[in-house]
Amino acid sequence: MAKTIKESAELLGISTQAIYKRIKNMDDSQLATFLTTDENGVRMLTDEGLEFIGGDRKESVLTANGESQESEEKSLSKEGQMVTWLQEEISKLNDELKIERENSRELTRKLIKITENQQALLGHNMGMKQVDNQVAIHSVDETTEEVVEEASPAEEVATTATEELPIKDEETKGFFSRLFKK
Repeated sequence: MAKTIKESAELLGISTQAIYKRIKNMDDSQLATFLTTDENGVRMLTDEGLEFIGGDRKESVLTANGESQESEEKSLSKEGQMVTWLQEEISKLNDELKIERENSRELTRKLIKITENQQALLGHNMGMKQVDNQVAIHSVDETTEEVVEEASPAEEVATTATEELPIKDEETKGFFSRLFKK
């Protein structure tokens, strides 16, 4: 015997909205089998529809309870697996980071050693350049002294003789003769 939606809801212990949602999700063949209308156009569930929705409700409650427990266990186990995997990844990454830090420290030590060696070589080269410069300056000083010493007596006599004569001539000449070099 067909029952109204309200009577079916009370009988099954669910709300009328829940029944309407289930009706909305039915296909055409299910609607034809599980739903009828009375002479006033009121929708009514057949006994088969009542069993279907009631059985669907019981299965869904059982399934919901069973699945929720299983899904909680699965999610907990999945979460546990995920946490374990993440902890392993963190551990691996920390190990890699330690190795990279040690490599970085070693490279820094090598760079410092290379820099110290370069500075020592530059200091040595600068010292060698200073020695070369001092030797060059010393040799230039010796050469100029020798040149000055060797050329000096002869040049003095020649320059003195040539310089004195024109000066005496220049002093005795008049302004115009000096101007026109006569």
